[in-house]
Amino acid sequence: MARFYNRIIILSFIVIALPLSFFVFWLEPFSGDLTRIGGYRENEYGWNQPQKRFIQTHYEVGESIKDYNKYYDIVTIGDSFSVNKEQSWQNYLALSSNLSIITFHRRAVSISELLKSKQFHETPPRIFIFEVVEHGIQTALHDISLISVGRKNINRLTPKMQFKEVAYSKYMEAFKRNLNSSLSMDTALHYIKTYLKQRFGSRVKALPKFVENKKTLFSNSNKESILFYHLDNLKNSISLQEWSIIEKRFALAQGLIQQNGKTLFLAMIAPDKRTAYDYLLMNEGGKYKAAIDMMPGNDKIHWIDTLSELRNMIDRNVTDVYLPNDIHWGYKGYEAAFIATAKKIHNSK
Repeated sequence: MARFYNRIIILSFIVIALPLSFFVFWLEPFSGDLTRIGGYRENEYGWNQPQKRFIQTHYEVGESIKDYNKYYDIVTIGDSFSVNKEQSWQNYLALSSNLSIITFHRRAVSISELLKSKQFHETPPRIFIFEVVEHGIQTALHDISLISVGRKNINRLTPKMQFKEVAYSKYMEAFKRNLNSSLSMDTALHYIKTYLKQRFGSRVKALPKFVENKKTLFSNSNKESILFYHLDNLKNSISLQEWSIIEKRFALAQGLIQQNGKTLFLAMIAPDKRTAYDYLLMNEGGKYKAAIDMMPGNDKIHWIDTLSELRNMIDRNVTDVYLPNDIHWGYKGYEAAFIATAKKIHNSK
């Protein structure tokens, strides 16, 4: 009897240990948000064409309003699309304009806090930029009261800025994705657990979709598909009334920022990946409008046309404008966001 139980224990160990050992040796480490939360393999969806990053950061990221303790030419509040120190669009903006920039994550500092700060009142910046990703737009600017009073009609502010041609490559270095498994038990266990949860659970967080021209547009090993975020669907559930309120919050924020007569307000929406590539999705394209297009258009807001510049790159077959394993841009996407910002600043003159 003891021998029988020993065999059962040994067999059980083999059944568990062999597959786990295979994954420990085989899986590449997680680097993308979508592979991590969706239980997909980096081996299949990780980017393979080298990315670029700035050797040093050319703008500051503040942790709290206390870090806003001196004059900056440009102040920005944003989300993860604005605080990627090594790649973000503010690096291009700072280098091309020679202006000082500080950025706060929108969960750390709100516009209301900024407006109350002594520094903003005593040395207002030339430009303030608020950035938010599309699937986060419903939660944006809730610190702005819908009965806020601001001078909404200040639309002719003209910050004196000169942009110069910059060889950005001189300030950047290429880097590759880490492919070394490092024999990580954590990676193997996370993959198995998340894979099973996503395949047999009720809430799928990442989905593979087929994209036209996939081989040119993305560098991952899967020949046909890349990963998309489940919350890319969120804006289609927002009602017309809610869109009107969202637009009003942006208009009120613009009025409050610009009421000093010195600071130009600009708004950047980082398009969801699905929005950017919607027209290239096989058998299901054409269903997604951009958030700006879903608003009623009752207020004149200084929108940065990020989507047009991203699609301009996509139409030129630039690879990994968005990363195939992530919701975020590759370094070319951040460059597109800068180009859109520079054009908007130039056109405000």
